[in-house]
Amino acid sequence: MLVGMSKGFMKFNSCAIVLKSLLMGVLFTGLSACQSSESKDAKDLEGVLFFPLVHSSNFYGLPDDALMEYRDLVDSLGYDQLMEIDPNRTRWMLNLETHNLMHAPYVQLELGEGRIGVLFLDSAAYEPFKSLTYDDLTQSGHRVKVAVEAKSLGDDMFLAQEQPKITKESGEMHSWESEVRVPNYE
Repeated sequence: MLVGMSKGFMKFNSCAIVLKSLLMGVLFTGLSACQSSESKDAKDLEGVLFFPLVHSSNFYGLPDDALMEYRDLVDSLGYDQLMEIDPNRTRWMLNLETHNLMHAPYVQLELGEGRIGVLFLDSAAYEPFKSLTYDDLTQSGHRVKVAVEAKSLGDDMFLAQEQPKITKESGEMHSWESEVRVPNYE
């Protein structure tokens, strides 16, 4: 009996750790949670490509097991309890599910005034971002400006409606301490 309880607790604890680490990306990037999951009309969106310290706005690039553990956690706790634990991140995840973006590729953009937005793309639109690296851009003194027609899905969450226009321009990118390894888009 005690062994069964221990295994159940370990599975719950494992799911909680996966969910917590996945959702920490939202905290690290300074994103506010979605106030509303209603889609708004497409509009022009412009920003500078941002390379966050942690890439974890959704399950893109993660094994299917991670999404299954998240869904197991939701099934075991329910959204009501998750809303009590962390309402902002839970609303973010609900918005991802509503718009079928759990596995969608994305980039993050500096939108100005300290705001960081997440732009979700289809695979073809995401492809050009894979060749852009933080190291190459900072060494050459360039940053990448992104312009796209996008639908707002809530605060700082957008869905590209077309292929983004990507322009390299002179300028500094957001920089981290030199000893920190900034992950690239892959």
